[in-house]
Amino acid sequence: MVRLAGRALGECLSSAAETRSLPVLLAVPEAYPGYPPPVEPEFLEQLRTQAGVEMDGRRSKLFATGSAGAFLALREALDRLESGAEERIVVGGVDSYVDGNLLLELDNDRRLLARPVRDGFIPGEGAAFLVLARPGTVNLRDPVPIARIDEAANALEPGHRYSEQVCRGDGLTAAFSRLFEGASRLGPVQTVYSGINGESFGAKEQSAALTRHSERFAEDMAIEHPAARLGNTGAALGAMMMALAAIGLRRGYQRGPCLLWCASDRGERGAALMRRS
Repeated sequence: MVRLAGRALGECLSSAAETRSLPVLLAVPEAYPGYPPPVEPEFLEQLRTQAGVEMDGRRSKLFATGSAGAFLALREALDRLESGAEERIVVGGVDSYVDGNLLLELDNDRRLLARPVRDGFIPGEGAAFLVLARPGTVNLRDPVPIARIDEAANALEPGHRYSEQVCRGDGLTAAFSRLFEGASRLGPVQTVYSGINGESFGAKEQSAALTRHSERFAEDMAIEHPAARLGNTGAALGAMMMALAAIGLRRGYQRGPCLLWCASDRGERGAALMRRS
């Protein structure tokens, strides 16, 4: 994961005009039941060395909350930018399921898409980073912003995968509600970037949340499922979807505004709204 994240972070910052001592808010895997956390606090220092870039370790932070982690990191990044505490900040995510012990446990839990399991996911790995800046702070040396993030929100699902409660989609519904409250004047959502990883668990949540907010979505909206092409990239998925949506909006093959969401195994739910800059 250090090598994955190091390359992605280095590429991300190579095009930014001002990168001195930027804070990095990074989503990493949540602990699998019965196992210690897979990422230690030293990861950020290892990442700085691997990427060969300057990072402000005191203002950087790990979000060990799995798939929804990038949205929790994004919410904190927006808070810092809006308060004036930062002018630029990096948000990212990294994860890898390429680990023998983890794959064995997932296989025992019948979560991997392999015979005879039909309701499972394809394990993947990846990393992605974005540089965020406050409007009005971009100068002529900076690349042109390719997208605007209007809002980010998170919530907890009581009926998560390792809970004894029934999942009714209340967590994702609450995250959507907070999104639309914070961006009430935004037009109907044209594209959804879905955090469904291949398992039906997430599909049921998405159906409930979309139905409960049906008036906020265009009738002909498109739904993208990046995990169908990338495999389940876990804590990297949120940041990867942000990058994919931003590129799609900039190049004109995706319609905005876009809603993006992810769900972690242990209850965290996160979402964001994005449109062209």
